[in-house]
Amino acid sequence: MGSGLHKDKSLDSMRAILYLSYSDLPSYLKPCLLYLSMFPEDYEIPSDELVRLWIAEGFVDEKLGCNLYDLGERYFNELVSRSMIQPIYNEDGSPSGCRVHDMILDFIISLATQENFVTILDVPCHISSARKIRRLSLRGSKVEREEQVIYQATLNISHVRSLVAFGDAVQWVPTTSRFPVLRVLAFKHDWSDNIHPKDLGSLQHLRYLALQGMFQTKLLEGIGNLKLLKTLDLRGRFKGELPASLNQLRQLESLLNCTNIVKLPDGIGNLISLNELWWLNVDKSPNTLAELGSLTKLRVLKINGLHRNQSYMKTFLQALSNLINLRRLVFYGEGSCSLDMPDQWTGPAHLQSFDGDDLIFSQVPRWFSSLSELSRLSMYVNLLRQEDFNLLGALPVLRFLDLGGDPFGTTTEEQVVVGADHPFRSLQEFKFYPKTRCWLEFARGVMPKLQRLVLSFEVKKWEGGGFDVGLENLASLKYVTVKVDCAGVRIKEVEDVETKVSDAVDMLPNHVTLKISREWTILMIQDENKDGHAVSEES
Repeated sequence: MGSGLHKDKSLDSMRAILYLSYSDLPSYLKPCLLYLSMFPEDYEIPSDELVRLWIAEGFVDEKLGCNLYDLGERYFNELVSRSMIQPIYNEDGSPSGCRVHDMILDFIISLATQENFVTILDVPCHISSARKIRRLSLRGSKVEREEQVIYQATLNISHVRSLVAFGDAVQWVPTTSRFPVLRVLAFKHDWSDNIHPKDLGSLQHLRYLALQGMFQTKLLEGIGNLKLLKTLDLRGRFKGELPASLNQLRQLESLLNCTNIVKLPDGIGNLISLNELWWLNVDKSPNTLAELGSLTKLRVLKINGLHRNQSYMKTFLQALSNLINLRRLVFYGEGSCSLDMPDQWTGPAHLQSFDGDDLIFSQVPRWFSSLSELSRLSMYVNLLRQEDFNLLGALPVLRFLDLGGDPFGTTTEEQVVVGADHPFRSLQEFKFYPKTRCWLEFARGVMPKLQRLVLSFEVKKWEGGGFDVGLENLASLKYVTVKVDCAGVRIKEVEDVETKVSDAVDMLPNHVTLKISREWTILMIQDENKDGHAVSEES
């Protein structure tokens, strides 16, 4: 009994601390925190999705000269810094989402329920019809039809602003006609065609619509009536073509769909408020390429299929020059293409992230030198040269670089020096997969902030010479991963290179975590003086 009392006192003390932390929050963060009670325990909440939901609810107030998404991200980061949420990070260190600690979530749910901010239903149950439900989070499993009808009849839902349904709970969502002021509707379940909301076009106050699972695009008939819609998230397995009425949504800011199925209607250039477009499949919607240039507010673009036709890339680059607000650009597809443009051409001045490692580009484009805000770059190229590293090394805020070469490319055997004149002064993580006979040497004083290095190389290229890439010059390193290609060499040569790598890392001032792995050991040369079994054991 004594231990139970002690536990109760500890919980009371923790709740008091949490309440003080909550009370200390600025007024604009309190509803943002309480909204997290809409999500189940241990749920990984994507940060971009959370920001869109906050915006749809009106929690993010417009400020002069500040984009709502930037402001929402600032709110997210502030909750992280106050330890109210646990961030989930991408491998480049940028936040991708968050979780809420169980104890904090219990506190948030208690407060949100007390203030009638959120109503959570885990199973069909009776709620007094006198209580106005403002935000409804549905979770649960399948129920009998009779129980579902009884359950729906007990709810006073005419004031609901947000409805998020998880799992099988989507089957007992009441008809949309009972939600006259709904602003947010999100279905998070792999549901089938015969379970879906009816008459979506009647939800004239809707700002946010997210449909996951399998459905047909006929469900979106009447979508053009949703004049206030800001987010349309269709990242599910749906079939067909999006309706032409989509282009009437002049306030739509985020259009998110899956990579390979969706055909966008002609006239996408009418969506003049669009900030995000995922994915544009140019094979399905080739006419939309020419219209991209009209979307001057676009900040995030994910595009698929440009490599399939040379004319696609030409049209795309012409449109790209008009996307003056573009921050992130992602390519998808397997193949080769070129981003080359005349020397006087400049890319989107505010581009911060370029992700193109699913394609192989002919070379690093010269216009990359104009990208003074680029902080993340991931790409594979056919040709790697000294001038490419000079160009990239001069970018002032490049923090994450993932660079690879085409194993069937035309790269020469030249040694590329990362020199003090182009030092990569902001780089924190560098991954280099040359796949060719090109190799790097790091001069003294370069990459002064580099903490993580992943390096892949062939032992064979060091035959007859010493191994010296200058690892000891990267003074800030904390983590080093080296992938050794063993093809065409003997085990002794592999071990010699591994020893030299280890010795170079030992010279660094920090306690560096080193991981060495071997690749293509099956292609190592067997020593004639040893049997094959002994060599295999050493490899």
